[in-house]
Amino acid sequence: MDRDRLIRRAVHLSAPLFTVFYLIPEIWPEAPWQLIVASGWGVFMVFEVWRLYSQADIPGMRPYEKERPSAAAWFVTGVAIVLLLFPFEYALPVLLGMGIVDPMNGDLRRAGSRLYPLAPSLVYFALTMAILVQFHGATAVVVVASTAATVAAMGAESIRSKIVDDDFLMVVIPALALAAVFAIMV
Repeated sequence: MDRDRLIRRAVHLSAPLFTVFYLIPEIWPEAPWQLIVASGWGVFMVFEVWRLYSQADIPGMRPYEKERPSAAAWFVTGVAIVLLLFPFEYALPVLLGMGIVDPMNGDLRRAGSRLYPLAPSLVYFALTMAILVQFHGATAVVVVASTAATVAAMGAESIRSKIVDDDFLMVVIPALALAAVFAIMV
Protein backbone atom coordinates (compact mmCIF):
# COMPACT_ATOMS: atom_id res chain seq x y z
CA MET A 1 0.00 0.00 0.00
CA ASP A 2 1.45 3.37 -0.98
CA ARG A 3 2.09 6.10 1.61
CA ASP A 4 -0.81 8.35 0.54
CA ARG A 5 -3.32 5.50 0.68
CA LEU A 6 -1.99 4.48 4.09
CA ILE A 7 -2.46 8.06 5.36
CA ARG A 8 -6.05 8.08 4.06
CA ARG A 9 -6.74 4.75 5.82
CA ALA A 10 -5.35 6.13 9.09
CA VAL A 11 -7.61 9.18 8.78
CA HIS A 12 -10.63 6.96 8.19
CA LEU A 13 -9.80 4.75 11.15
CA SER A 14 -9.60 7.83 13.36
CA ALA A 15 -13.25 8.72 12.66
CA PRO A 16 -14.73 7.10 15.80
CA LEU A 17 -12.24 8.98 17.98
CA PHE A 18 -14.20 12.18 17.36
CA THR A 19 -16.94 10.87 19.65
CA VAL A 20 -14.62 11.81 22.53
CA PHE A 21 -16.21 15.27 22.27
CA TYR A 22 -19.31 13.81 23.93
CA LEU A 23 -17.18 13.19 27.04
CA ILE A 24 -16.23 16.86 27.48
CA PRO A 25 -19.33 17.70 29.57
CA GLU A 26 -18.51 14.76 31.87
CA ILE A 27 -14.90 15.81 32.32
CA TRP A 28 -15.36 19.59 32.21
CA PRO A 29 -19.05 20.35 32.86
CA GLU A 30 -18.85 24.09 32.26
CA ALA A 31 -16.94 23.70 28.98
CA PRO A 32 -18.78 25.01 25.94
CA TRP A 33 -18.18 21.76 24.04
CA GLN A 34 -20.24 22.85 21.04
CA LEU A 35 -18.02 25.92 20.79
CA ILE A 36 -14.96 23.68 21.02
CA VAL A 37 -16.28 21.51 18.16
CA ALA A 38 -17.18 24.55 16.05
CA SER A 39 -13.80 26.16 16.77
CA GLY A 40 -11.97 22.99 15.77
CA TRP A 41 -13.93 22.94 12.53
CA GLY A 42 -13.10 26.63 11.98
CA VAL A 43 -9.38 26.07 12.52
CA PHE A 44 -9.45 23.20 10.04
CA MET A 45 -11.31 25.34 7.49
CA VAL A 46 -8.72 28.12 7.83
CA PHE A 47 -6.06 25.50 7.09
CA GLU A 48 -8.12 24.26 4.12
CA VAL A 49 -8.45 27.78 2.69
CA TRP A 50 -4.68 28.24 3.09
CA ARG A 51 -4.08 24.86 1.39
CA LEU A 52 -6.28 25.76 -1.55
CA TYR A 53 -4.80 29.24 -1.88
CA SER A 54 -1.18 28.11 -1.60
CA GLN A 55 -1.66 24.95 -3.69
CA ALA A 56 0.32 23.12 -0.98
CA ASP A 57 1.01 19.45 -1.55
CA ILE A 58 -0.37 17.64 1.51
CA PRO A 59 0.51 13.96 2.03
CA GLY A 60 -2.46 11.66 1.56
CA MET A 61 -4.39 13.89 -0.80
CA ARG A 62 -5.51 12.73 -4.19
CA PRO A 63 -4.41 14.79 -7.19
CA TYR A 64 -7.96 16.01 -7.94
CA GLU A 65 -8.17 17.58 -4.45
CA LYS A 66 -5.46 20.11 -5.32
CA GLU A 67 -7.96 22.65 -6.64
CA ARG A 68 -11.10 21.84 -4.69
CA PRO A 69 -12.06 21.20 -1.07
CA SER A 70 -10.38 18.05 0.16
CA ALA A 71 -12.07 14.87 1.31
CA ALA A 72 -10.62 15.66 4.75
CA ALA A 73 -12.36 19.06 4.79
CA TRP A 74 -15.63 17.44 3.80
CA PHE A 75 -15.15 14.75 6.44
CA VAL A 76 -14.41 17.28 9.22
CA THR A 77 -17.49 19.25 8.17
CA GLY A 78 -19.63 16.12 8.34
CA VAL A 79 -18.20 15.18 11.73
CA ALA A 80 -18.87 18.68 13.10
CA ILE A 81 -22.48 18.54 11.89
CA VAL A 82 -23.04 15.09 13.40
CA LEU A 83 -21.41 16.03 16.71
CA LEU A 84 -23.40 19.25 16.98
CA LEU A 85 -26.80 18.03 15.82
CA PHE A 86 -27.10 14.35 16.72
CA PRO A 87 -26.92 12.32 19.93
CA PHE A 88 -24.02 10.00 20.71
CA GLU A 89 -25.99 6.86 19.79
CA TYR A 90 -26.35 8.12 16.21
CA ALA A 91 -22.84 9.57 15.91
CA LEU A 92 -21.03 6.44 17.10
CA PRO A 93 -22.36 4.01 14.46
CA VAL A 94 -21.98 6.47 11.57
CA LEU A 95 -18.42 7.41 12.55
CA LEU A 96 -17.45 3.81 13.21
CA GLY A 97 -19.04 2.84 9.90
CA MET A 98 -17.14 5.61 8.14
CA GLY A 99 -13.88 4.53 9.73
CA ILE A 100 -14.19 0.85 8.89
CA VAL A 101 -16.65 0.41 6.04
CA ASP A 102 -15.62 3.25 3.71
CA PRO A 103 -12.04 1.93 3.35
CA MET A 104 -13.41 -1.61 3.00
CA ASN A 105 -15.66 -0.42 0.16
CA GLY A 106 -12.72 1.19 -1.64
CA ASP A 107 -10.42 -1.80 -1.25
CA LEU A 108 -13.01 -4.36 -2.35
CA ARG A 109 -14.17 -2.23 -5.29
CA ARG A 110 -10.57 -1.58 -6.40
CA ALA A 111 -9.83 -5.32 -6.24
CA GLY A 112 -12.95 -6.12 -8.24
CA SER A 113 -14.11 -8.39 -5.43
CA ARG A 114 -17.45 -10.13 -5.59
CA LEU A 115 -17.78 -9.33 -1.87
CA TYR A 116 -18.50 -5.68 -2.73
CA PRO A 117 -21.02 -4.31 -1.74
CA LEU A 118 -22.49 -7.19 0.31
CA ALA A 119 -19.66 -7.61 2.86
CA PRO A 120 -19.34 -3.90 3.69
CA SER A 121 -23.13 -3.64 3.94
CA LEU A 122 -23.27 -6.53 6.39
CA VAL A 123 -20.45 -5.04 8.47
CA TYR A 124 -22.16 -1.63 8.56
CA PHE A 125 -25.47 -3.20 9.53
CA ALA A 126 -23.86 -5.35 12.26
CA LEU A 127 -21.97 -2.37 13.73
CA THR A 128 -25.05 -0.19 13.73
CA MET A 129 -27.25 -2.92 15.22
CA ALA A 130 -24.75 -3.71 17.97
CA ILE A 131 -24.49 -0.05 18.99
CA LEU A 132 -28.20 0.76 18.78
CA VAL A 133 -29.14 -2.37 20.75
CA GLN A 134 -26.96 -1.07 23.58
CA PHE A 135 -28.96 2.14 23.70
CA HIS A 136 -32.47 1.05 22.70
CA GLY A 137 -32.63 -2.72 23.15
CA ALA A 138 -33.33 -5.31 20.49
CA THR A 139 -36.46 -3.83 18.93
CA ALA A 140 -38.03 -3.64 15.51
CA VAL A 141 -37.20 0.07 15.43
CA VAL A 142 -33.50 -0.75 15.88
CA VAL A 143 -33.63 -3.23 12.99
CA VAL A 144 -35.36 -0.70 10.73
CA ALA A 145 -32.99 2.10 11.79
CA SER A 146 -29.93 -0.09 11.22
CA THR A 147 -31.23 -1.09 7.80
CA ALA A 148 -32.00 2.52 6.87
CA ALA A 149 -28.56 3.71 8.01
CA THR A 150 -26.85 0.92 6.08
CA VAL A 151 -28.75 1.66 2.87
CA ALA A 152 -28.09 5.39 3.34
CA ALA A 153 -24.36 4.90 4.00
CA MET A 154 -23.81 2.52 1.11
CA GLY A 155 -25.82 4.74 -1.22
CA ALA A 156 -23.91 7.82 -0.07
CA GLU A 157 -20.57 6.07 -0.54
CA SER A 158 -21.44 5.23 -4.14
CA ILE A 159 -22.14 8.86 -5.10
CA ARG A 160 -19.42 10.34 -7.29
CA SER A 161 -19.62 14.12 -7.29
CA LYS A 162 -17.26 16.97 -8.06
CA ILE A 163 -19.23 19.14 -5.65
CA VAL A 164 -19.46 17.15 -2.40
CA ASP A 165 -17.26 14.28 -1.21
CA ASP A 166 -18.60 10.92 -0.10
CA ASP A 167 -16.63 11.33 3.16
CA PHE A 168 -19.20 14.01 4.11
CA LEU A 169 -22.20 12.15 2.72
CA MET A 170 -21.30 8.86 4.42
CA VAL A 171 -21.37 10.58 7.81
CA VAL A 172 -24.34 12.94 7.50
CA ILE A 173 -26.83 10.94 5.42
CA PRO A 174 -26.86 7.83 7.68
CA ALA A 175 -27.22 10.07 10.76
CA LEU A 176 -30.23 11.70 9.11
CA ALA A 177 -31.63 8.24 8.30
CA LEU A 178 -31.27 7.15 11.94
CA ALA A 179 -32.90 10.32 13.20
CA ALA A 180 -35.77 10.00 10.73
CA VAL A 181 -36.52 6.38 11.64
CA PHE A 182 -36.49 7.09 15.37
CA ALA A 183 -38.59 10.24 14.88
CA ILE A 184 -41.19 8.37 12.82
CA MET A 185 -41.32 5.06 14.69
CA VAL A 186 -40.81 6.02 18.34
